[in-house]
Amino acid sequence: MATGATTFLGSASERLLPLSLPFRFFGAAIVFHIATWAMLAAAAGEVAEYRGGGGPVLAAIHLLTLGVFAMTAMMLISLLARGVIGMHTLELALFIAPASVIGAIAGRTMFKIAPTAWFKHVAHWLLVAIGIAVVAN
Repeated sequence: MATGATTFLGSASERLLPLSLPFRFFGAAIVFHIATWAMLAAAAGEVAEYRGGGGPVLAAIHLLTLGVFAMTAMMLISLLARGVIGMHTLELALFIAPASVIGAIAGRTMFKIAPTAWFKHVAHWLLVAIGIAVVAN
C-alpha cells in the first residue's frame, strides 16, 4: 500500500496546473467578493429593509452571484478541460449544487414554521448524521 501512495504522491507534480490559471480565477473571485462587501457597506442603511427590487443591494447580490460563483464555476470547467478532475467529480458537483439550494430553502421554511428549539435539535442531529456518514465512507 505504501508503494501505491508513493507512486501517487510522486506523480503529483505532473497533475499540477500552472499557477497563473487558478490565481486568475481565484483573484477575480476575491475582487468580486471585496466589491460585494464594499457595495453592501455603501448601502448599509438599505440592507435591513431590503424586500426586493433594484438598487445597490441587488447590485451587491449580483456581484456575489455573478462574480464569485461564476469564477468558481469557470475554475471547475477549466480543471475539467485540463483533465485535472474527472467527469465523475463534475457530476457530483452538479448533483450537490441543486441539493444544497433545496436544503437551504427547506431549512429557511422550517425555521419560519417550527419552534426555534425544535429547529435547533433537528439541525444538530442532521449535522451528527452527516458527520457519521462522512466518517463511515
